[in-house]
Amino acid sequence: MTLSRRYAIKSIKCQKRNKFMLYQRLLIAWQNFRKGKKATPEINRFQYDPFANLEQLVYEIDTRTYHHGGYRKVVIEEKKRRDLAVATVRDRVAHRLVYDELNGICDKTFDPDVWSCRKSKGLHKCLARTQRLVRKYHADFIWRMDISKFFDNVDHAILKKCLRRRVHNPQTLYLCDEIIDSYTLAGGSDGQPVYQ
Repeated sequence: MTLSRRYAIKSIKCQKRNKFMLYQRLLIAWQNFRKGKKATPEINRFQYDPFANLEQLVYEIDTRTYHHGGYRKVVIEEKKRRDLAVATVRDRVAHRLVYDELNGICDKTFDPDVWSCRKSKGLHKCLARTQRLVRKYHADFIWRMDISKFFDNVDHAILKKCLRRRVHNPQTLYLCDEIIDSYTLAGGSDGQPVYQ
């Protein structure tokens, strides 16, 4: 067997292994996304044949033909009004894949007292930690911070540049770019995303 033929066979095996690993990661992302969610018609449609849907996502991500769809506007009135931009289930599975990938890279660099969207963290543990700190340092202050409409206002070019400092997987960077670019502001100043 010639060297070029051996290289071609090795390359094909490597591509198949990469696709299989991407499929596994997407299956885990689907399972993580699905946890704790109520059944909706859109989730039920995706779940009717999840393997075909995931295979299609694998193909599109692998061939770089994946394009993020539009958003649906949802308004929630609880304690305060919240305007949400909700992506399709298919896109939210891609979001979860990116979240899982970035979490493995970035989580260890976060301050221990950052509690939002982190494994083994959450509101109840945050409140317990806050109570311990208040009892121990009763004369000090606790600062709770939330950046209002952060993703609406952050410079997407700077965000992508920051991601490239830590993320080196081209597939993950491609997905990050697709997701970031999918969310643009109408007119650029009123804080509302473009709903496609």
